[in-house]
Amino acid sequence: SVIPTSVLCHSQGERSYNRVLSNFTEEDKCRIGYDIKDLLPLNFAGLNCYQNWADFYCYFFISPSRRKYNLRIGKINAGDPGGYGLPLFYDPADNITRYIFDHSDSESWPIVRQSLINAQEADKLDDCCNDAANCCLQMLQTPSQKQTSDEDTSPLCPRTWDGWSCFPDASTGDVLEFDCPVYAYTATPKCMNRASKTCTTNGTWLHNPAPDYEANEWTDYGSCSLEKKEVSLLNWDIALDSLSLIALLPAMCILLIYKALRIQRFYIHFNFFLALFGKHLTDLLVISVIKLPEEKQGGDTLINENTGGCKFLVVMSSYFNLAVYTWMLTEGLYLHRLIAAAFKGQGRTYIYLLIGWATPMVFTISWAIAKAVLQDYQCFLGFDEGVSGPKLYWINDAPRLVILFVNLGILVNIYRVLMTTLKNVNTNDAKANRKAARATAFLLPLFGVQFIFLMFTPPYPTRCSGRQAYDFISSMFDCLQGLYITMVYCFLNNEVQNQLKRTFTPVFAFFNRRRSSAVEVQEQVTRMSTINSANMDSTVPNISSTVTQERLM
Repeated sequence: SVIPTSVLCHSQGERSYNRVLSNFTEEDKCRIGYDIKDLLPLNFAGLNCYQNWADFYCYFFISPSRRKYNLRIGKINAGDPGGYGLPLFYDPADNITRYIFDHSDSESWPIVRQSLINAQEADKLDDCCNDAANCCLQMLQTPSQKQTSDEDTSPLCPRTWDGWSCFPDASTGDVLEFDCPVYAYTATPKCMNRASKTCTTNGTWLHNPAPDYEANEWTDYGSCSLEKKEVSLLNWDIALDSLSLIALLPAMCILLIYKALRIQRFYIHFNFFLALFGKHLTDLLVISVIKLPEEKQGGDTLINENTGGCKFLVVMSSYFNLAVYTWMLTEGLYLHRLIAAAFKGQGRTYIYLLIGWATPMVFTISWAIAKAVLQDYQCFLGFDEGVSGPKLYWINDAPRLVILFVNLGILVNIYRVLMTTLKNVNTNDAKANRKAARATAFLLPLFGVQFIFLMFTPPYPTRCSGRQAYDFISSMFDCLQGLYITMVYCFLNNEVQNQLKRTFTPVFAFFNRRRSSAVEVQEQVTRMSTINSANMDSTVPNISSTVTQERLM
């Protein structure tokens, strides 16, 4: 059934649920599961017992690591028929003033929101409270299965709100599967998993199998966890980042050692390598020091403590990630001048340095200041897509997107110039097209054009199996960028290979001479052994013949 927005407790701004209590009587009740497992009235002496308890459980089930501090909790006897009373909390300012949990109260509810670690968690708390109100309205408006079926007399598990999710009446033996709620996660989830709730054969919801909680109704949210998927992806990132670092280190050393390679082109390559090295190294540190402990341990981790060192590491990672894009742009501009605008020369080196290193510094500092002022939590790693307010990630993402499209335009123009040049020297248009296409395809990863498609992530909700496949492919392109770039610009470069041959050819020749000498000595030893063995055979008497002769005598 369609729920009218006019009766939602928080559908437009702050709409007090108590304003519509006149629509309900003491007989109107909604059920809360977990440990209450009973119907609570919507209008008892002007109080909405159901909504107050639902708001409390939405707060109660928030992970302690997502709170700045824990509110002191209490309960008052409201004289309600069930004797459950009303949950309340103490104002942390004086620890005396008490408030009932009511997310429609503009005076007390901001205190609850401020106790959470960030605005994202506070917004998710509000969503949970709104969903609880919506669930109650659905319970009241949806006819019972017993009312619609005269033949079925089997017991039903009652419709209920379990603190996170809403469930209709269920037949015995039913297992209800549903999408995991967003507020079941410590951050905005990247994908959607499924949870389940079981109706037992005696018409009651399955109880918690854990000791000390057997009396509580239980919903299996275990499958909602993304820990295994995240840990496997982070380990995958570590392995690929390590490969890129292993390739980048000798490549930078080669460009530094050989004087013949100290020209502008290789100087630009070296700075590109340096940006990639910083990116892969800081990404590796962020994963190992911050992200992996958060996934495996939880609790008091660096990301929750939000230390200065943690934020500095994230800022440096953000800087080098953006610097990789600006140096991709620099490589594109340099190559464009060589091919499409050769008469203009190669350009001044300091201009390339300013583009490559100074530009990302401006954006990164702006982003860090904005984060520190507006969203100072989770070491600046908190994803602010679901947070009300400015979308600060655009400070870094917007220049990346602009750079990728500029490089795409440069690549198209380079293709045009190559086509024109090849057609002038070769009358075979088909052959010219193939050569130009191969050259352009070779430049695609160097200019980062593939990242245009990877910037558009699968929208939520997307099943986690599909999202995981996307994440692994995206990670492969991102984390192996250093390996690919060094192969193209260094290890497969003819000039670099010639320098390496000049260095290592004498070394190989020396070892080959040593090896040849060793082989000659071995051959001489073998020949001497053969000669000596033959001489010994000729001087040793034939024992069997001597024995035979003696017997004959």
